[in-house]
Amino acid sequence: MKFYKADKGWGAIMCPELPTDVWVHLSVIDGSGFREFAAGDVVDFDVEEAEQDSFHFRATRAAFVRHGAAPELRRVDGQVVVVEPGTPDTPLLRRRMDDASRDTDPS
Repeated sequence: MKFYKADKGWGAIMCPELPTDVWVHLSVIDGSGFREFAAGDVVDFDVEEAEQDSFHFRATRAAFVRHGAAPELRRVDGQVVVVEPGTPDTPLLRRRMDDASRDTDPS
């Protein structure tokens, strides 16, 4: 799981075989009673191509497999992306450009 908003009952599943994340709603989670996932959970799911909010794929069934490490997320150009742990919030290229401008500033 990339993330899951329990208060809203939906989340996003990362899938390397698909070009974008998969939208998942609590109504398709296997089980009874209160059902939810946590960021990092490994899930088994079926998917269909469908427009749901900004997603292009929607899960039609989802089941918990095991807990995993929660991914580190950042917002980049309006998209939520997974980054390697310890990645700075400011892109390195921008930081280099800012450092370079300070080095040449005559004041």
